[in-house]
Parts: sequence; structure tokens; C-alpha cells
Amino acid sequence: MERDHTNGAGYLISQLHAAVDVITSLSETLRHGKLLPTDDEYKALEAGSQALTSAAGSITEEIKALRKRRTESACRDGQELLSAARSALADLLDSRQLKNRSTFIRNIRLLFCGPEQSGVDSDAVAYRKRLLRERCKRIRALGTTETIMWSLAFPPSKWDPNTLPGPTFEYVVEFMDVNEVQGWPKAISDVLNALAKEQPLQNLHEYQQFVDEVNRSAETARMMQIGYLTG
Repeated sequence: MERDHTNGAGYLISQLHAAVDVITSLSETLRHGKLLPTDDEYKALEAGSQALTSAAGSITEEIKALRKRRTESACRDGQELLSAARSALADLLDSRQLKNRSTFIRNIRLLFCGPEQSGVDSDAVAYRKRLLRERCKRIRALGTTETIMWSLAFPPSKWDPNTLPGPTFEYVVEFMDVNEVQGWPKAISDVLNALAKEQPLQNLHEYQQFVDEVNRSAETARMMQIGYLTG
């Protein structure tokens, strides 16, 4: 489901200001209030103060990390990739044809199986493959529609860690949110079901769940269409 990102920063700024007002009020109460805490209450106040300090420090670090992720080039390149992905999905749903079949198949296998490991991989290659496995997991977690959308749009070489910088990848993952597709074209379900009968995907429970979801969506759309035609 699509999310609205436009007012997120403004909301956070207002929440931070509100939190500052609350903390300032608490400080004034501690300074001027006629309080007689028990020993246990002193301990609770100190623990709460330490937790607040830790949380505030965490917010500061997250703001720094956000600025690092949202570089101008990451946003620009990420928007271009998102546009390409949405176009690929729209073309599929409009034409009902799988035009980049080989790319789609390679991506599905890579996303669910990860890169092939070898005992002779160098440290650099092993590190790249670890990052790629993490990317595969992140993409799968986006959902069925996003996983298929990604597989349609980008050849594996385009989102390899050696090719696609981390900040740009993060941007695309964070903003790739689309409405769930109801009723995938037969070209998609045929390929996914064929792969489910072959190694290396045949015995992967997560992949079988993924295919089942696609099949349920296709069946629901088919039944709705039959009801529409006979209604």
C-alpha cells in the first residue's frame, strides 16, 4: 500500500518541539516543585532520566544517519530507479506480457536463493555477496508486489553492491511502496509456478508461500471477473 512521505519531516519536527516542551516542563517541576520522593522514587527518576538521555542521543545519531542517506545523488538516482520500476510494472499490467523473461527469472532465483557461495571466494567477494544477500532479504520483505516489480525492472547487475551505492539502494527500498496488485498476468504465475517445481527453489518454504500468494491473487481476480460477466 502506498504511503505518504511528504509531511513526515514536518511531523517529526513538531513532535521534537513538543517533546522539548514536555522535558522543559519536567525540569521546571523538578527545580521548583514541592517534591518529597522516596528512595525508590529517586531511583525511578534517575532511571527515567538516563533512559531519556539515551533516547535523545539516539535521535541525534539517527538524524545524522538520515542526512548521510539522503544525499542529492542518492535521491536523484533513486527517483530514476523508482520511475523505471513503476513503468515496468505498469507495462506488465497493461500488456499482460512478460517482456524481460530472462531478467525476471534471474532476479527471482537470486532474491530467494542469494548469490552462490564458494570456499575460494576472496574476502572482497565474500563481503560483496554478504551485502547482496542482505539486499535480497530487504527486497523480499517489501511484499509480493514490490518483489515482482523489482524483478521486472532491474537486471541483477544493476543492483549489485559494486554497482548500486548503499544510499541509493536504501532510498529505493524505503520509497518503493505501491498498491497491491490484484490478479497477476498469467505470464507471471506460469513462470513462478514452473520455478517452484525446479531446484533451487523447489524446497524453499518462503518461495512456496510467495507463489501461493500470487496464485491466490490470480484466482480471486478470475472469480471476480466471472462474477462480473455473469452478474
